[in-house]
Amino acid sequence: PKISLENFDPHKRKPPYINSPRSLEACKRQGIRPEELIFQSYAEFKKNPSYKGSKEEFLKLKYQHQEERRKEKVRVLLEERAQIVEEEEQGLWDFSTQKSKSKGYSPGRSQQISQGSPGTGRSTESAAIERERKQLEKLKFKQQQEMKQMLDHEFKTQ
Repeated sequence: PKISLENFDPHKRKPPYINSPRSLEACKRQGIRPEELIFQSYAEFKKNPSYKGSKEEFLKLKYQHQEERRKEKVRVLLEERAQIVEEEEQGLWDFSTQKSKSKGYSPGRSQQISQGSPGTGRSTESAAIERERKQLEKLKFKQQQEMKQMLDHEFKTQ
């Protein structure tokens, strides 16, 4: 059976966590691995060797932050999946071939949009450019969060 972002079990421990094409495409576009969506109990979280010797209040705060980020990832992916469904309805994406129908645009990959003759395909191109811009913003945000997390860890170990 197909497991999508809408019906996956966040407590499932063995893959596949998600296997529907639209949900996997949403993960790919957002740069989020399906296993990042799996719930981790506080007890499991505490077993991480990098937290050995940490104060309980720090661990609880860190755990809450991780769980909030997990839920946020699910929310972002559900929005992305809805966008993919919309693109499919508009004829911009064909899941029978798993390819974008936009001129020169392939989701998840940075490519130049081919320039057609004036008045042809401009709205498709601008939509593709906007999607690419949003994807880059999300990637930048994710990188900033990861840098913050690394800095927090460095300060903790000092």
